[in-house]
Amino acid sequence: MRNSAAESQPLRLRLLMYVTIKIILFLTLLFLVDRSLSSPIKQNKTKVLILGAGLAGIRAAKTLLDRNITDILILEGKNYTGGRIHAMKFTNYTIEAGANWIHFVNEDDTKPFLERKEARSVRVHTYNYSNIIMRDEDGKDVTDFAVVREFDDKVHNKIEEFQEERRTKNFPDMPARVGLQLMGWKGKRPIERAIEYFELDYEFAKPPEEVSFYSLFVSGEEFLVPDERGVWSMFEDLSKPLEKKTISGVLAKDLVTLEPALPDWKKEAIYKIPLSTYTKIYLKFPKKFWDDNEYILYVSKDLGRFPVWQDLSRPGINSVNSGMLEITVTGAEGRRIEGQSFNETKAEIMEILRKVYGEGIPEATDIYYHRWSKEPLTQGAFSDPVVGMTSKDWENIGKNLGRLYFAGEATSEEWYGYMQGAYLTGDKKGKMIAENIFLHEPISKPGKPKSEATLVKVTIPGVFLLSYLHSLLWN
Repeated sequence: MRNSAAESQPLRLRLLMYVTIKIILFLTLLFLVDRSLSSPIKQNKTKVLILGAGLAGIRAAKTLLDRNITDILILEGKNYTGGRIHAMKFTNYTIEAGANWIHFVNEDDTKPFLERKEARSVRVHTYNYSNIIMRDEDGKDVTDFAVVREFDDKVHNKIEEFQEERRTKNFPDMPARVGLQLMGWKGKRPIERAIEYFELDYEFAKPPEEVSFYSLFVSGEEFLVPDERGVWSMFEDLSKPLEKKTISGVLAKDLVTLEPALPDWKKEAIYKIPLSTYTKIYLKFPKKFWDDNEYILYVSKDLGRFPVWQDLSRPGINSVNSGMLEITVTGAEGRRIEGQSFNETKAEIMEILRKVYGEGIPEATDIYYHRWSKEPLTQGAFSDPVVGMTSKDWENIGKNLGRLYFAGEATSEEWYGYMQGAYLTGDKKGKMIAENIFLHEPISKPGKPKSEATLVKVTIPGVFLLSYLHSLLWN
């Protein structure tokens, strides 16, 4: 029982510390925006307030800056710029806690990323997804490319045609699991489930039962970004001019209240695109002992339990002697892992690795994974719509409310879940706000903004990032 005075004392202390921290955070924010400060950011009035310094917010701000709109204030909850694009050092190697790939490199909307990559000589790696090996719980090599070909023949090679046929007939959306079954894929054996996970869960961070069938697609060419400077290095030219307009480490979900509250149609659209859990577990070993394949698929009776192992100790990523391994979990398993300690997770992984590769393998010397689902201002890694989300829902989620604008990958019907969605919607909303300002407030009196940048009421032209908005509604 935990009812004794001795046991309740630590709880009271933690509550006191929590309340104290909240008060300090709130007072810090008030002081930071007070006019009497000697800080570079002195105003409590601003023409444009942006909540969140992720890619969408920074892109919107830079778009405004390029149009000579300089009266901007960006509030950010973390102590860095980039949002869910965040590189960090892990045992002297650079790892990405969030976004790590440039997807769909052949699409026109991806050209800005490729141009930035080239301009900054950002190092990338092209994966060979056929360079895989499958091992069961006893370590036996059970690789069967006939199963891979079966999935390609029944699903990959026919899905777009099947989707278009259903849309032409005005058939409603359905869970991806139902669509797979209609196409002849059952996915019952452990090896079939492992391949299915690699093809679907690994991409969408949810099982087929929860994924919209109409959201399935055949992925195009993509680059991993293992550059030591991190993915955000491609966007530093956007954020550097905004450093003096950004206050980091002060935005908390309960420091902003929307008055009046969001209308039900807006809330409904937001609830229909929740954040998914995608947990990348980085492990450091004294040496590499696993298979020399790009991917190792763990074929287990417990679907989703450490299913995809990615070799990071190979040319083009890290040195062969780096001893770096990445294991990905998603969905409910990801939430479970993010809710427990690093040591607990490491113990589980080591038990599996020793069964697969033998008792003589070395112990992992370090482990790290980011707990995006536990972050109050993100609550997940990226967005993915529920089954049945319509174009009207997408229209509603991106629609502005007066001078309150919404941006972020979650507002993009075409690019939700990807950096392109954040970049493009940020640019679009920045242009819309600029047009609004030019139309109603000609730039004739610089330095005299009319709109209050209050912390309680959002009454100014501004961009409200959807990743932040989720935190207001889902708690």
